[in-house]
Amino acid sequence: MDDYYDIDSILADQQRIPCTMNIEGTALGYLDNNPGEDLPYGSHLELPLWLAQALARSQQVAIDMPKAYGESMRNSMKASTGNIDLQQLGPYYYLFGTKLLALVDDMELHHLLAGTFRERVCSIMDYAHSRAGAEQTTMFMRMDNTERTLYQIGRRSVGALRRWSLREPDADEQRLRGATTSLTSLKRSASMM
Repeated sequence: MDDYYDIDSILADQQRIPCTMNIEGTALGYLDNNPGEDLPYGSHLELPLWLAQALARSQQVAIDMPKAYGESMRNSMKASTGNIDLQQLGPYYYLFGTKLLALVDDMELHHLLAGTFRERVCSIMDYAHSRAGAEQTTMFMRMDNTERTLYQIGRRSVGALRRWSLREPDADEQRLRGATTSLTSLKRSASMM
């Protein structure tokens, strides 16, 4: 189960997913922008993932594969994962994909998501540990939010390693030294009284 308070999970659950009605939806036309109307059996509509999950469990809808995870995109990813703009496909591409896997039985998609992530994370860490430039900006714009988080962690670790090798204190260490100095001066003034 996802973390209830995880904002990324909440936002991924809001992404829409194509579905097909397995029942006649009496007065459910508002789900397809037709308030007061019925949704006939076999209607195609897009629902937020959280709603589609609930309706799919009770077999009221069938989940259709989103284009971002469809055959054409899979072929593109098999050819070259580095050139795919995951941000355009969905800011929570991997997170949404793993939630989708809970709804559809698709081992090929499972392997594709895992393989794509493994392949891309290596180049993301390479970029994170090199100097910033236009190529990095372009790559950053193509990353989904999970990859962006990893990139930012990588950039911070590079900075921490640089500061450590130059023996520069980081912000936490400076605060600790300041607190220690304040405590020492308080002890001195207390002992003088």
